[in-house]
Amino acid sequence: MFWKTLRDNTGSPATIRQRHYWLNMFTSFAKSTLDISKRKSQTPIGADIGRFFSAVISYLKGRNPNTDAISWVYFKSGKYQLHKALTIKYPDYKLSRHEAQHLDMALKRLLDEGKLTREPTREKQWIGAVMVKKLVLTLVQNALVNGVLSWDVLLSKWLGLVLQSALNCRPGDFRQSYGWNGTQHLLWRHVDIRAFGDNTDDPKLAMKITLAYTKGKKDKPESNFALQVHQLDNEASVIDPIKLIIGLALRVEAVPERDWKTLVTNVLSRPNKSLVWSKPDFPVFCSFMDSGRGLILGSAAGTNQQIAALNEAGRLVGVLDRIWSTDIRRGAAGEIANLAEPITGSSMTLVAAGLGHSNKARFQGITEAYAGDLRADLYGKKTERVKAGKTLHDERRKAWVNDQTTKLNTPQQHHKSKENHINANGKRGSEVVSATVGAKRRKPSTGRTALEVLHPNTTAPLASGSPIPDDLIDPTLRAVSDHLGYTQDSNPLNEPLVASEEPVGPADDYEVPAGIPTDRLETFMNFISKINVILAQSDRTGLPGYAASGGSRDDPTIKLFVCQYSNCDYTHRWRQRVDKHEDFCPHRPDGFLGKLFALDSLADAVEAKYNEDDPTVQPTVPATVQPAAPAPVQPTVQSTVQPVVQPTVPATVQPEAKAKPARKKYTPKQCPKKDECDIDKVFPNQNQYNQHNKLHHSANPWTSIVCQIPECSSKVVWVDRHDYYHHVRNVHRMSPDDVTALLNQNNTVDFQATGTSKVCARSVCLYPNCKHTGHVFNDWPAYRGHLRRVHQLEGEDRVPYIPTQATARLPS
Repeated sequence: MFWKTLRDNTGSPATIRQRHYWLNMFTSFAKSTLDISKRKSQTPIGADIGRFFSAVISYLKGRNPNTDAISWVYFKSGKYQLHKALTIKYPDYKLSRHEAQHLDMALKRLLDEGKLTREPTREKQWIGAVMVKKLVLTLVQNALVNGVLSWDVLLSKWLGLVLQSALNCRPGDFRQSYGWNGTQHLLWRHVDIRAFGDNTDDPKLAMKITLAYTKGKKDKPESNFALQVHQLDNEASVIDPIKLIIGLALRVEAVPERDWKTLVTNVLSRPNKSLVWSKPDFPVFCSFMDSGRGLILGSAAGTNQQIAALNEAGRLVGVLDRIWSTDIRRGAAGEIANLAEPITGSSMTLVAAGLGHSNKARFQGITEAYAGDLRADLYGKKTERVKAGKTLHDERRKAWVNDQTTKLNTPQQHHKSKENHINANGKRGSEVVSATVGAKRRKPSTGRTALEVLHPNTTAPLASGSPIPDDLIDPTLRAVSDHLGYTQDSNPLNEPLVASEEPVGPADDYEVPAGIPTDRLETFMNFISKINVILAQSDRTGLPGYAASGGSRDDPTIKLFVCQYSNCDYTHRWRQRVDKHEDFCPHRPDGFLGKLFALDSLADAVEAKYNEDDPTVQPTVPATVQPAAPAPVQPTVQSTVQPVVQPTVPATVQPEAKAKPARKKYTPKQCPKKDECDIDKVFPNQNQYNQHNKLHHSANPWTSIVCQIPECSSKVVWVDRHDYYHHVRNVHRMSPDDVTALLNQNNTVDFQATGTSKVCARSVCLYPNCKHTGHVFNDWPAYRGHLRRVHQLEGEDRVPYIPTQATARLPS
C-alpha cells in the first residue's frame, strides 16, 4: 500500500510542475490523436513521443522576439522531463537505444526546418559592482526627491541588490523560491556579524552568511555554503551589505538595541564581539504590502521581489534592455575572474591537484568540501575597482581636457606627433603602443567625431590647406570645451586603450547624492535606520494607516512638496497639487504667462463665488486685481514687434478652488419593493443594499449554485452569473453557446422589461423566419436591440414580438 501511494516529488516544486505540464500534454495527445486506449499495451513507445513533439511544436509560442521558433534548450528540457515522468507512471516504459537515437534525429530535423532555434532568447549582460552602485543610488535618489511609501521597503530592495552582488548568488538562494512553503530562505540566524576593532567609529565589522538553501541543495543542510564579507570604507557605504543589513535589523526590531550607537557599544563589550539577534528565526527579506506600503513581518519574500526591484532600478537609470538577476551573478563572476591580483583560496584547481582529485571529484563538489568555506573577501576586492575607476576617470578626463584646451588655444600646433603625447598615466605614445600588444584595440573612426562637429575650425582644414584662423572661433565653444571633455571618451581621439585600463562612466556614476551622508559611519547608519518620511496616498489630514513606527525609526512624518519658485512658501503633500500651483504661482520669474493664467483663474473663482451667493449680482473683479496699465514703449526704426502687455497680480492673492458637491448620505433602510420582496432586513450600508438589488431585483436574476459540471471538484458557491460564466469558460473550456445553455438552466424567474410596462420572458426571437433561432434573449434590452438592428423594428412595431408566458419559446 505504501508503494502504491507514492507520488512524484523528486526535484524542486518548479521542476515537478514542469514535469507534470509535459506529461499532461502527452496524455491528452495520446488519448485524442494516438488513441492509445485501444491498444493492447498502453505504454508509450519512442514513435509516440516523436509524433508528439512533431505535433506539439505548432501549438507553442517561443519567447525569442526575433523569431517564432521554439528554443532548442526548452525542447530538450521537455524531452528529459517527459521521459522521467513516463518512467514514473509506466512500470514497463523504457526506450531502447534505437528509439532514443531516432528521437534525437526527430528533434534535429525540427531544428533544421527552422521550427527550433539555438539563438539565445536575450543578450547576455554583465552587471558588476559599479553598475549595482548606480542602480541603488538611483533608487535612493528617487525616494529622496519623489518620496516613497515606506523606507523599510526601499531598504529591503536596496539590500537585496547589494547582497546578491556581494554573495555572487541567485535570488532564490536567499529569498523564497517558487513552490517552496517552508523556511527555505535566509534567516537572521544565518547571518553572523562580528567586530575585529575596538573603536565605535570604525569597528571593522565582518559578516559570514550561510546560504543553507542554494539551488539543488534546499533539502540538503549538509551542503551549506558560506561566504565572508568585510566592512567597506565610508565612501562605499551605499554598497556595503553589512551596514545595510544592520540598518534593516534596527528598523524591524531584529536586534534588541534601538539605535546604532547602543548596538555597536554592546557588540564591542561582548567577549566574542558578535551581534545578537532577537528574532533569529525570522526571514531577513519580508514580503511587501499592497503598493509597497510596508513589510509583512514574518512572511518571507519571493524571488519576484528581487526581479521587480531590478526592473524598477533599471527604468530609473535608463537601461534600454531588461536587467535579469542572472546578469548580476554573471557580472560578479566576471569581476572575480578579472581581479588584478589572485586571491588565496579562490582557485580549486590547485587544491584538487594537491589532493589528487579527479575532474569528476572537483565538479561534484568534493574538492570544495575538503577546502571548506571561502575565507577570502571577494566583494572587498571587487569594490576596490570602483574607487580605482573613479581615480582613473578623473586623471584621464583631466589629461584629455588639458590636451583639447591646448589644441583650441594653439590650433597651429595640434598636429604634434603621438610620440610626444602623454596619456593619463604619464606614458608617452611609444610606451602606450608597447603596453597594448595583444590587447583589444579600438577601431579607428572613419567619420567625424563630436569634437569635429562642434569645433570644426580646430580639426578641419580650409580648401587651401591652411587651418581656420583662431579669431573665428566662437567664444561660447571655448567655454563649453571642458564640458565636452566630460561627455567624450577620456582617451585621446582614435588612440587605443591600454590593456590594464577599462573605460569608465562619467563622474556622477560614482558620486553619492548629497542627501545620503557617507562622511562618517555613525551618520550613515543613523540615516538608513531612522529615516521615516513617507509619501501620502490620499489628501486626508493626519498620518495614513500604513505608517510604520517602532524600532530605530523616527516618528513617521509626511513628505511635503514645495513650490520651486523663490519667495513662495506653498507646500502640499501631493506633487500634483504643487505642479498645478506652479502654473499659477505669482512668484514665477517668467511673469506674463503665469500672471495671466492666475488672473483668469482668479476672475473665474470670483465670478463663481458671486453667482453662488446672489445670482442677481453681476460678477466683478476687485480693483486690486485689475491689471496695471502697460508702460509706454518707444518704438524704434528696426523694431517690428508689437509691445506685449504684462498685467500684474498681487502676490498675496491666490485663486480660490471651487467647492465639490456634497455626497448624498446613505440612510439605513429596508427594501422598498414590499409587493414583490419578502425580505424585511434593514440594510446598514449602500454596499449591502446594492448587493440585495443585484441578487433579488436584477434584470438578470440568478440562484446561487455550485458548478453543475459533474467532473468539477470545486465546491465554490457561485452567487454571480458573470463569475460562473468565466469559471465554466476558463476551467472547463466550454464553447460560448454551451455555456449560455448551461446558465439558462439556472434562471428561475422571468425578466421585467426595461423601459416598458410589458413583461418580457426569456425566449428566442419571435420574428418570423429569424435566422438567430438558437440564441436565447435573457432580458428586454438585448432583445430590443436585436429587433432594431436585425429586423428594423421600432416603437409599437416591436409589441407583437415581445415574448410573454404564453408565447415564449426556447430552442429545442
